[in-house]
Amino acid sequence: MTFTFGWALAILVVMYYVSSVLSIKTRARIGTMIFFSVFILIGYWTIFPKDIIQTSQIPVVAAICNLVLLINVGSSFDLDALKQDWRVVVITLVGCLGMGVLVFAAVTPLFGKEMSIASYPCLVGGLVATNLVNETLVAKGADDLAVTIVLMLSCSRCRPSWACPS
Repeated sequence: MTFTFGWALAILVVMYYVSSVLSIKTRARIGTMIFFSVFILIGYWTIFPKDIIQTSQIPVVAAICNLVLLINVGSSFDLDALKQDWRVVVITLVGCLGMGVLVFAAVTPLFGKEMSIASYPCLVGGLVATNLVNETLVAKGADDLAVTIVLMLSCSRCRPSWACPS
């Protein structure tokens, strides 16, 4: 079965909406990305064609959004505010450095150098970093790593029930 652009986009948007509603119902204990990933997986196993994401043109929109986000973040830095909050900058840089040491020390022996390099931006930078690394990995043909870091981002949005006050 093949879908047209409109149907593919509509199906993905509805699935994302349902995922958001379910995430709200669980008080964000289970994130939107987990629900959406499960829906996509079930769809691939049942009725979705393998190219539904490409047919919907979501990757093109994501690339444009990434550029807009990067430009917006880069242009919104106030150097005077950064100078005043230099302690925050130093703590952030030390935290990123510490995360890098931890990731490379723990992940490299278990999963290899490629996995540690691919996972570091995802763990430190969030959605935009994950999207950029994901695009690079897909372009290089490392689809297994690309899927793994997206799964890592999805699972990082999950919180156990004991971590969320009721």
